[in-house]
Amino acid sequence: MGYPAGACRRARSTTSSARSWPTRTRSRTRRRLAHAEVAQVAELLISSHEVIRRAAVQSAKSRGEPELLQAVLGLIDDPRASVRAAVIEVVAARPSLLDDATVTRLLADDEEDVRKGAAGLARGRAALTPALLLALADGDWNVREAAAKSLGEADGDGVITALVERIGEDSDADVQRAAAASAERLLGARGDQGELAAPALATLRSVRTKLEATGPKFPALKRWVAGVLEREVDVKALREYGKLLSDEALAGRLPRAHGVEAVCDAIVRVLTGAGPPRGGPARRVRGREDVDRSTN
Repeated sequence: MGYPAGACRRARSTTSSARSWPTRTRSRTRRRLAHAEVAQVAELLISSHEVIRRAAVQSAKSRGEPELLQAVLGLIDDPRASVRAAVIEVVAARPSLLDDATVTRLLADDEEDVRKGAAGLARGRAALTPALLLALADGDWNVREAAAKSLGEADGDGVITALVERIGEDSDADVQRAAAASAERLLGARGDQGELAAPALATLRSVRTKLEATGPKFPALKRWVAGVLEREVDVKALREYGKLLSDEALAGRLPRAHGVEAVCDAIVRVLTGAGPPRGGPARRVRGREDVDRSTN
């Protein structure tokens, strides 16, 4: 004897509802627990103890509840540097939570860990490029390295020049490598490198020496530095050399230079077809032997 079709359908529906009930119950339970956990962490965030506040901030790293993240952001100006640094670690995965003005302020924080974290948050933000360029000269090498890395995603020819200068002037090898890697990336993306402003030649020579120790790394940067050194004349060195020669001549310590002006004048007249000097045939310019005899 068979069962009516309607009875079978009601039985299956009842069985299905019975199965889904535990699932819905577990889901509601998880939501209640999550809400309770958020409330608990939020309570710890306002603790009077620095260690507890820092631990509460760090516990929010793996969470994404908007209300909890807002509570964490409320500690970005915490009086303790370790708490501020912990907030930046949480925000690092969500950098858009902090606006440009706040990141700029953090780049000038008294604590180097905060400045280092802020330099990372500034990556890819065109408005913060000037602040990152200032951070390249920070007194802490960790901050300078972080700034150099973030500038690898910045725009502007001045960024490349500043990175090259940092390679030549910085004494820390990690900062040098970070600046070289960013400059290499920007040069490769730029393509035409002819109009770049070059640092001082003394700085470029230092850069070339440091890059030589990196083996096959940074080929585009090495080519650019070599090209500038081949083209440019060290005007400062020439000026100093000219002053030295002038001082020596005025002091009478360059007797063999006597008559150079007359020789040059005679050569110019021959080349231009102007003929001998006015007043008669060209005088014989005293040569080396004459000068030697006159000085003995």
